[in-house]
Amino acid sequence: MVATGWKKMLAKTGRSQKSFAQRLGVNVVEMNMVCQGRAFLDPYKFDRACELLECRPTDLYAQDALEFLYGADRKAPVVPKRMAQVRLEQDVQELVDFVANDEHLTRAQAANAIIRRAFETRRIEHV
Repeated sequence: MVATGWKKMLAKTGRSQKSFAQRLGVNVVEMNMVCQGRAFLDPYKFDRACELLECRPTDLYAQDALEFLYGADRKAPVVPKRMAQVRLEQDVQELVDFVANDEHLTRAQAANAIIRRAFETRRIEHV
């Protein structure tokens, strides 16, 4: 058994073992054993887990354990910055959908375009 930081990182992100296992594509029993240090993810799934948890490998295992489990020459995955998620009210969602359809954009692209335009308009008004 190996000491891990899995439970701490899951708690920090507000995820349960079950929901995280589903997101990662592993069995919940396997995820439980990983959290206990009784089993280990393959390198690909481990890198994916670090991305999903937005953490460093050393947040989950000590450096010597990482070297033993995944090799000394492996580089830590780059953790992307977390993307913001916003819940839109129904009437606003309809407006975003209209812009998305009209300009052939995804919803996210349309929402970003609307926000940028509003900011640019505001900046012009304040000059």
